[in-house]
Amino acid sequence: MTVTILDGGMGRELHRRGAPFRQPEWSALALMETPEIVRETHLDFLRAGAQVVTTNSYALVPFHIGQERFDAQAAEWARLSGRLAREAVEQSGTTAKVAASLPPLFGSYRPDLFDKQVAPALARPLISGLMPFADIWLAETVSSLEEARFWRSSLPMTVSRFGYRLLWKIRCRMMYRCCVRGKTCTRRWISR
Repeated sequence: MTVTILDGGMGRELHRRGAPFRQPEWSALALMETPEIVRETHLDFLRAGAQVVTTNSYALVPFHIGQERFDAQAAEWARLSGRLAREAVEQSGTTAKVAASLPPLFGSYRPDLFDKQVAPALARPLISGLMPFADIWLAETVSSLEEARFWRSSLPMTVSRFGYRLLWKIRCRMMYRCCVRGKTCTRRWISR
């Protein structure tokens, strides 16, 4: 059995370190205002043994940063989040992978808000900004099968130097309880 060590919660760690952090921007604010703290956090996860670091792109959606800022800068900020993660891996001298975080586009834990007509316009700048840095695509807080199918069909068919994999991060109370009891993990590999 092979064990892969993932990094910890970026948002909580940025908050603990005193990075700029407020609602509604949440962890995106640190990316926008203090990218050096984001890079250093990635490095510390790597120093602690992480084999995968996750880009700080979870809050790069209109729900958190507003539609106007999203339209103007989402691709640029997604690129920055990917670049910071990749720089940390290179600086660490490890062979760690970068997981490109694909956030819930319409809010966490709200499958009722998912809009398959609007989703492509929101996903496009995130995917294009993260693509040069992604070894793994991490679809986070997937709340419905419709959303999971959307991410699977939206990701590029091209393969990076490592070969893309799609990792689902599904969060719900039932799965959390299973993990607490030591049963199944909420993260699993889904091959293309």
